[in-house]
Amino acid sequence: MIYEIDSSDVGARLDIFVADKTSRTRSFLKKYIEDGSINVCGAIVKAGYKLKLGDKVQVNIPEPQSTDILAEDIPLDIVYQEVEPKKSFFGLCEDEQ
Repeated sequence: MIYEIDSSDVGARLDIFVADKTSRTRSFLKKYIEDGSINVCGAIVKAGYKLKLGDKVQVNIPEPQSTDILAEDIPLDIVYQEVEPKKSFFGLCEDEQ
């Protein structure tokens, strides 16, 4: 995507401008700004670059890769199992409270 800066966006930081347009965090965008995937008029600039009237911000963020994780039926041997589990998550039994 290419965004052309108009008078309402002049003086905004590059990272904040792109975060607003893409709904991504500034920390997520930082690596793409540093490697040039997000640039201004074809030039690599810092995340704090102040936008100027007429600047063209090019944003090339790759789509997230699919992570198809499938469950497997793995036989497990139970090594230890409590006979009577404690009632409190923090280790206090009800009669100790």
